[in-house]
Amino acid sequence: MGIPYKKLLLYGLTALVISYLIPTFFLKNKYYINLLNLIGIYIIITTGLNIITGYCGQINIGQGGFCAIGAYTTALFTLHITTSLPVLLVASIVVTGLVGLLVGISCLRLAGTYIAMTTLGFGAIVEVILFGWEKLTRGSDGLRDIPYPKIVGSLALGGEEDLLYVISLITIVLLLFAYNVVNSRLGRAFMAIRDDQLAANLSGINVPRYKLYAFIMCACYGGIGGCLYLFSAKCIFPEVFGLDFSILSLMMMVLGGMGSIMGGVLGAALLTVSFELLRPLKEYQMVVYGILIVIIAIFIPKGLLGVGMDAFSFVTRRLQK
Repeated sequence: MGIPYKKLLLYGLTALVISYLIPTFFLKNKYYINLLNLIGIYIIITTGLNIITGYCGQINIGQGGFCAIGAYTTALFTLHITTSLPVLLVASIVVTGLVGLLVGISCLRLAGTYIAMTTLGFGAIVEVILFGWEKLTRGSDGLRDIPYPKIVGSLALGGEEDLLYVISLITIVLLLFAYNVVNSRLGRAFMAIRDDQLAANLSGINVPRYKLYAFIMCACYGGIGGCLYLFSAKCIFPEVFGLDFSILSLMMMVLGGMGSIMGGVLGAALLTVSFELLRPLKEYQMVVYGILIVIIAIFIPKGLLGVGMDAFSFVTRRLQK
């Protein structure tokens, strides 16, 4: 059964209109506009992670590595080649997609914690390369003063508000694409691999091929998120997309609900806001998040969205009696 395109498009257009109205009429503070930009970026990154981990069952602790590659690819293209946003997005997708293919090939014969350790190692390798390849990445000094991209011709983004419109549109498109994927034959194959890889293989599913598809899609979403993050921050450093970033992305997915696109959206929004609220805790932030994730994994494994759906179903049944 296909997804309700008309309903999803209606929701998407409504969200896009709201994203236009918020900065124009309500939020004059650039801090809040930047926070909305971060929420959109994390939604994209978490959605890609949800495809490979929540739907395909392959634990990825290296999402920060894909985001870093997308961000640095965009930065180098912007500084040395072009500032055209469509070209920059395509470049980040192609480069991260190829890297995702290579990482996926290295994980084909692995399962469970071994995939997790491999992706963890991938993220660490990317960070080391970014620190060490100073001629290209400027090492710990990072790449600074990144100009805003041009959308079409000489039409360039004018600031955070314009960037919010772009991020909102891209986020909606990618969410619609993810819904299409998980409700298609491809998504059903992902879920079959997640539930029982051996049974999926015996039923005729080409498990290695679909795993590669999941890795490539996850990498591309991470690359797009890294690309947009770069323009939001206007600079990039190797440590930005380290292990903490990858763990934070996993937390967003688990908090909202694994194997649910809307769960990832909810988790990304809540944790992005709470990250800002808990910023005074500094180094204790990750400790708080770690405790929170353990509690959720033990007591509410379906995530907050799953709990909300169960509560809604319970209330509906009670009212019908």
